Amino acid sequence: MILIAHWVDRKIVKKIEDYEDRMVEKGIYSRHYTKKSKN
Repeated sequence: MILIAHWVDRKIVKKIEDYEDRMVEKGIYSRHYTKKSKN
């Protein structure tokens, strides 16, 4: 049960990160608020 919850949580976090990356690329989501830095 815990493993299923962990797996689902990881998938949700990944989707959120992908969404934020798309918003940054579009210029809607300010880079100041992104936690990851891309060099």
